[in-house]
Amino acid sequence: MANKYTNTAAELEVIGGLIIQRLADNLDANNTNASGSLKGSITLHLKPNGLGMFIDALDYWDDVDEGTEPHDVPLSALIKWLSYENVRDKLRWGQSDAAFGESEAKSIAYLIQRKIKHYGTEGTNFFTNVVKSGIFDDMENALADSMEQDILAILNNQIDAINTR
Repeated sequence: MANKYTNTAAELEVIGGLIIQRLADNLDANNTNASGSLKGSITLHLKPNGLGMFIDALDYWDDVDEGTEPHDVPLSALIKWLSYENVRDKLRWGQSDAAFGESEAKSIAYLIQRKIKHYGTEGTNFFTNVVKSGIFDDMENALADSMEQDILAILNNQIDAINTR
């Protein structure tokens, strides 16, 4: 069955695109976009009938958003994380993004590993802040209007079908 809710689907696509843009902007603003993988993984999916959507991202999105409990992190993963330019720049308070030497990288990774093992990680709320920003309230009227247009079109088609019998 073809999607009869074309206006609603179009509005959801606009809203979803705006949400994705705000999520990406928050990752950049928090400087938590080390490899770009999480930002690049955020995608919008519309339900086939046009009456819903969901946003997908890499599995660790909620760890970035909410933080984590204390846990073990492999030293190799932290050394790789330290290889990202924006991570080095952040750790050096914007003074330099030059590569760490091997010894320096291992020392920093060890200190970070120890801190995560004892304290976990702090969340950035990159997702939570978008949801709590009122974006859905802002879009409520536009979505209601598009749904009304779709319902009226469906009803008019049904009335036309009855009248032509």
